[in-house]
Amino acid sequence: MTATETRSAIDIYRLCLAQAHDFLEAAEKLSITEKYPHVVYHLGLLAMEEIGKGSMVFSNSVANADNSWVEKRLESHTRKLQWALWTPMGRIDPKNFEAAGVMAKNAHELRLSSLYVDPNSDFTDLPPKEIVSAERAASLLKLARSRLKLEEAREAPDETPDELLIWFLDTMASDGTAKKYLLSEMSIDKHNELGDDARASVAWARDEIEKAERKGAEILQEELAREAAHDSTHKPRWRAKTTIYTPSHAIRAKILSFWNEKLGKVAELVWTGKKDSFDLRITLHDNTSIKALHDKASNLAKLFVACLNLGSIGYFWFQRPGYEQRLFKLIEDFEHPDMLVGFDRPKSFWGDGRAVALTETNVTRALECFLAFAPMKWDVVMPIFQPYLDGLALLAKSDEFFFV
Repeated sequence: MTATETRSAIDIYRLCLAQAHDFLEAAEKLSITEKYPHVVYHLGLLAMEEIGKGSMVFSNSVANADNSWVEKRLESHTRKLQWALWTPMGRIDPKNFEAAGVMAKNAHELRLSSLYVDPNSDFTDLPPKEIVSAERAASLLKLARSRLKLEEAREAPDETPDELLIWFLDTMASDGTAKKYLLSEMSIDKHNELGDDARASVAWARDEIEKAERKGAEILQEELAREAAHDSTHKPRWRAKTTIYTPSHAIRAKILSFWNEKLGKVAELVWTGKKDSFDLRITLHDNTSIKALHDKASNLAKLFVACLNLGSIGYFWFQRPGYEQRLFKLIEDFEHPDMLVGFDRPKSFWGDGRAVALTETNVTRALECFLAFAPMKWDVVMPIFQPYLDGLALLAKSDEFFFV
């Protein structure tokens, strides 16, 4: 790190604080009018974002770290707010970091709802300018002033993101198993056991996660080298779960049980309490290797969906159809150039959209189809069903394009 780089980072940091100062000064002058608490709240959050941004930029420069970890956070309003909220709480504490993240997310969502009119709102919803109270705006200004004073008093961030902190930030920003472990009861208990030494608890968690990853890699290698068991063993080994949605039929628990009585050990249909969806659980045996696991489960799930569609003359798929999308963005009338032509909501492929009950006859047909094709090799089944599956996938995007 050169002196020029350090001064540049400090300059950016101080500019961010100066910007935050200006936002707070404007917010305080506006708050005197007592007319626009939602705008005052927004200015307060802008100040907090500048504080968080400046601290991140300077810390990253001093650590001479890879810029990628901070650049992706500078693009996020909630990440900058989270950093500003979290910094004074103490470094590398999963509970504090998560709490700051929740606070930042809630604050940003409140800001958006108070700044912009929701076109889907009704008469029971408050107007945007009334969503933020004067008390809440004042409370945020107080917090922002406190944070700005803290930064100005120390002139530069106290701590820099070393390897452990960067690992912690990247882990907490992800949705993987490592984050779940950091927030697990075991990890929190270890954190409490070590008292104020948050770094030690995170270092311990990282070591445990790395051990688990190494163990997982060993198991994976063993599985990849393992020969598939003989077909005669019939020992359940794998289970894959997905959700099936339908706009054409109403689902009842009883009809799912009818299927499960016949074929539940291979493809179990699970009632979720919703009339337009259910879970599909595919069970595979130890004659399926880990190499073939995903493809085999995927093929069985696709075959099930195809057969259920054929058996019911309905529409079942792995995602909800997007019927609201329109084909044309604009239609103009040359004879009346000042007027735009508008149409009602696009018609659905399914007409009035009223779902009918899925019957035992529908399920029986689907069962017969599934049992006929499931034992066959997929390279034989694929040419039969692939065009049909492609059509189902396209309908899920928007059936406006396929309605005739």
